[in-house]
Amino acid sequence: MKRLFLFFIVVLPYTIKAQTVVFDQYQYWYYRDRLQYFVYPGTEKGNSLIATLRNPTSGRPYKTIKYGQTFKSMGYYLGVLATEYKLLKDNGQIADANATLSELNLALDALIRMDKCEDDIP
Repeated sequence: MKRLFLFFIVVLPYTIKAQTVVFDQYQYWYYRDRLQYFVYPGTEKGNSLIATLRNPTSGRPYKTIKYGQTFKSMGYYLGVLATEYKLLKDNGQIADANATLSELNLALDALIRMDKCEDDIP
């Protein structure tokens, strides 16, 4: 029993490896790049909204994009952008932080546009 306890105390912590910061950052930027396929930042109607379905091989001349539960998706999107802005700013990556800040502003403008359209519905 003492040997088993010694094994768990001394040997096991050196053999267990959790995710590293580098792996976490790599995984984050991979998913952030994938997010680019589901959002088109801009100031026009339909821009800066998160698509819930994207089918690039629909067989039509245009790609199929569908939106659903946009307010929920926008909440996640705003959270991702705000977190990304803080992390980039804290790491001194000012140019990237400013690009993220402008994308965050476009997303907030899209949220305001959606809210105005909701008020117009009878």
